[in-house]
Amino acid sequence: MTGGVAWLVERSGGLAVLMMIGSLATLALAVALLLRRPWARPAFVGLMAAGFVGVFGAAALTPMTFGFLPDAAISEAVNPGNPVAGLVGALSLLIMAATVLVALFAWAGWKLTTPAVRAEFDRTPSPRAEWHSSKKRPSSGRCPTRAGGRFPPCRATR
Repeated sequence: MTGGVAWLVERSGGLAVLMMIGSLATLALAVALLLRRPWARPAFVGLMAAGFVGVFGAAALTPMTFGFLPDAAISEAVNPGNPVAGLVGALSLLIMAATVLVALFAWAGWKLTTPAVRAEFDRTPSPRAEWHSSKKRPSSGRCPTRAGGRFPPCRATR
């Protein structure tokens, strides 16, 4: 086992926890985006920028690791008789997938900064505030009751 693989195996629990925290943060930001929270758009743009840098950096570092390997290891990696040779193809696919992800991150980050999307987040009131402003309440202070999933209109008692 190489030193890098041993390092990953030794720290796999901690890395899994970090990946879970990152996934939960992404999920929370995605839900906040769907709810049109004003703070969610810049936070998600920051997350996309961090993802862009991380994926782009990993895609750049992966081929560089082959430069640090001895020549004998590189010639064995492309030998079809060696089972490790498939790793070269897998790394090539990972680099291509990372390139697609970088393009997707860049597009999503750009899209979230366009004036139309920015305006959508700036002017959208919360659903609760919108409901309260659209309903007229009687002077008695009674609120509508929930019946069949709808709020029936209030009747003023005078």
